[in-house]
Amino acid sequence: MPTDCQYIRTLIRDNQAPPGSFQARIVAAHLAQCSDCRALLGTSNDDMLQALLTQPDGAHDPLLADLLAQKRRPRRPRPPWTWMQYLIACTIAACIGFFVADLISSLWYAQRIYTNLGLMVVATPTTTPLPATSTPIPATATPIATPSPVVIELPALTVLLLGSDRRPQETSPARTDAIMVLRFDPQQQRIALLSLPRDLMVNIPGYGWSRINAANVYGDIYPSLGGGMALATQTVSQVIGQPIDYVVRVDFAGFIAAIDTLEGVPVQVTNDLYDDRFPTMDYQYTTVSFQVGETVMDGSTALVYSRIRHPDSDFARMARQQQVVTGIATRLQSGGFLETLATTADITDALVGHTQTTMPRDAIISLAWTMRTTPLTNFSYHVLSDISYGSGEDRYAMYANAGAIERIVQQWLGNP
Repeated sequence: MPTDCQYIRTLIRDNQAPPGSFQARIVAAHLAQCSDCRALLGTSNDDMLQALLTQPDGAHDPLLADLLAQKRRPRRPRPPWTWMQYLIACTIAACIGFFVADLISSLWYAQRIYTNLGLMVVATPTTTPLPATSTPIPATATPIATPSPVVIELPALTVLLLGSDRRPQETSPARTDAIMVLRFDPQQQRIALLSLPRDLMVNIPGYGWSRINAANVYGDIYPSLGGGMALATQTVSQVIGQPIDYVVRVDFAGFIAAIDTLEGVPVQVTNDLYDDRFPTMDYQYTTVSFQVGETVMDGSTALVYSRIRHPDSDFARMARQQQVVTGIATRLQSGGFLETLATTADITDALVGHTQTTMPRDAIISLAWTMRTTPLTNFSYHVLSDISYGSGEDRYAMYANAGAIERIVQQWLGNP
């Protein structure tokens, strides 16, 4: 007679195994060996199980009785946790919670940075080289020959930084009084800064001879010249004889907001400065001063420090601008990764609407990390100061002396 599970379960379901019958014995023998059927039987009615194991004479099948006793036997309660087990469990839960919160926070910061950078990045303008114009050169000017391009053999990256002098209430094209070229050399872990005077007379492609800080204005006024950032980049690249990979343009408001987000930047003031006619944002004048010593400057103070020039010269002002850039790098290097990531997100929040760049987002993040990890001792500073002045009505115009640009560029490149 078949004794498979399906058959046994059919006997039980259809009540075909009355107590004391042959079928009841078959069921009992099968249940003794089949855990699956015992488990299934354990979920059925206890009265049916009791009826199965009860014999007609009132005796009980010992095998089935044992199974029933096992089913009804209470489970041994688990011992209570010790304080050590509770401590370990709480520690593990806290670590997991911290990790998850940390991960979510990092992803949120990264998303903010990525989105903000996307708002700042503009397409690289494609322009056709324009012929030089016949704009007359001032009689006092000594035209400089365009240096021959110098091939960069190292896998370095060159970025043009333009500081626009546009005030918050202005919307018209503005000059770029701060012109600095940064060269990142990842192989040598070196960052070199080269500043050019705002009054340097140069041949602006497609326009003619004018001050270098006006290239941005002419590019924005005349669309045929390709736009302010494009024309300024082309002009500076022609002057220094080096390719420029990307350009970044920041106005006053963006500069102030970025430094305030960093909670100020450390700057070593090397000379006492005093100016009782410093131009303000509302076209008035005020008195400003700085004392020798190291100080932490907020955004507004750092902007004044970067603009003041009456007490000394434009060359000293360019050196101060480089000091502020170094202060920014110092501040970025002082925090841990997560702190810097959060700060970077805040900085990009502050720069949106005040900064434009042709640098892709991935390149911005990579260069920011390079600046953050490059030792400050590997920063080098260069200012074009070997110049001659104009005369007459344009006596403040600057002209580079013969060979001056080539020499300063070679120093900037790190060539002996």
